[in-house]
Amino acid sequence: MKYLGVFLLALFLGGSLFISFRTTDGSGLNNGIEVKIASLLVWIIFCAIIFILYLVIYYFKNRK
Repeated sequence: MKYLGVFLLALFLGGSLFISFRTTDGSGLNNGIEVKIASLLVWIIFCAIIFILYLVIYYFKNRK
């Protein structure tokens, strides 16, 4: 279970770096700072939901 946490952390950091350093989006438009911040906010909310689910599963799995 601890390796899943490391994987999720690596996925979060990799996704954050990808969003921060890309210069164009999927349609070919240039990303401004506002678009990057909005994309990072959506990514953080998505990862927070996944992390909360991970913590709930971890709690119930290790409960005695």
